[in-house]
Amino acid sequence: MLTDPNWNCHLRALLLDDSGRILLTETEQGWDLPAASLPQYISPMGNPLIAQTFNASINGQFHPLYCAWFKTNVDEKWGRRIYRLEVLTPGWNPPDHCRWFHLEELASLSLADPELPDTLHTHLAARTSPKTAPWARPGWYGETLNWIHENLENQNRPLSGPPELVKTWALSIVLRLPTQSGLAYFKAACFSPLFGNEAASTQFLAQRFPGQVPAPLAVDIPNNWLLLEDFGKALYENKTPEIRVEAQRRYAQLQIQSIPHLDSLLQNGCLDRRLAWMQEKIPYVLQAEEIARVLAPDDLAILKQAAPWLEARLRALSDMGIPATLVHGDLHEGNMAAPNGQPLYFDWTDACISHPFMDLLALLWEEDETARESLLAAYLQPWQEHLSLSQETLRQAWELAKPITAFNQIISYISLERHQNDGLPVNVLFGAEEDPFMNILLEAIRSKT
Repeated sequence: MLTDPNWNCHLRALLLDDSGRILLTETEQGWDLPAASLPQYISPMGNPLIAQTFNASINGQFHPLYCAWFKTNVDEKWGRRIYRLEVLTPGWNPPDHCRWFHLEELASLSLADPELPDTLHTHLAARTSPKTAPWARPGWYGETLNWIHENLENQNRPLSGPPELVKTWALSIVLRLPTQSGLAYFKAACFSPLFGNEAASTQFLAQRFPGQVPAPLAVDIPNNWLLLEDFGKALYENKTPEIRVEAQRRYAQLQIQSIPHLDSLLQNGCLDRRLAWMQEKIPYVLQAEEIARVLAPDDLAILKQAAPWLEARLRALSDMGIPATLVHGDLHEGNMAAPNGQPLYFDWTDACISHPFMDLLALLWEEDETARESLLAAYLQPWQEHLSLSQETLRQAWELAKPITAFNQIISYISLERHQNDGLPVNVLFGAEEDPFMNILLEAIRSKT
């Protein structure tokens, strides 16, 4: 999807002045937001081309704050997006073909998009929410850029060009930073009840596991900000069967190495999400309004009766005797790299202490059966040596853990819908119509396995 040249994305810019007026431009079809089309896929989470496109078309410098509205048709390969932009150019005035309008004035205009007033009304009402991320608010970018400049200069690597937006959504923002010594990256992560502090945990993990976790150039722990060296492409873009297997084996070793340090990890940004904690969260999931409003009645009835099954499953997994370890919480090949052929694990937003097999969730999406078997065997081999357990016993533990990994993710997603993203289901941002984690859990409950 990301590199298919047959894609077309139609982008529109939402700009507001100090009085809340909306900038529109007159087109042959009627008044509309300033627009541009790009012949490629542009994620709702951001892309450097967004700012570059509108910088040129409406004569200024702009920073994309967030995606205010989007539709995507994967089959027909088109996207429609509205991005809220912040003006960075001092004293900027819009081009002559643009005018400012109050929202209520749109009803009297001939509009290219008749649904625009409703779209903007819904969006602007939601943006009064206290759950809105700091980086989605005007003014944050400029203040943060001062911190970036200061810390890069302290590293003797000042910026050599403007920052580029890599991603922005309710949970984080990532900026690519061209410097005189190569690329660096800035990340700010959200504060959420079920997230640790990524700045603190990454700094501590890099010290505890050097060479396996990227060492930050700078951190601001109270704001949850990170500056990181460029460590190349993620593993999904630059992988071989050998490095994929090695990444799984090395990660199991890292988890085993973490066992003596659990207390220190808990004191440095990681949360406690062990099996006993998950058992306490069973009512949280089974009674969640966020689940009830999206599940079919038959599925909801099955889920609501699943407490004894979940409790028994968690007890059986606990009885296998596999110790709690460091858990990444979102481990997949988009959060791994291999600079110089050595696996590196990053994006520790969900860092916690839990059952180690919670980090095998990505194996459930592996379509190549041979590859899935190789990856699982590589991961289990260090555990076999450490615990003196047979491969068969460890595989039994993994079978028990599979639906629990999905249950663990469902707990997180409920929390995120309640505390971030203005209540929007998180999966919507990924274009998913159904919750894959709930499907895994329900299938296991139905089969009683």
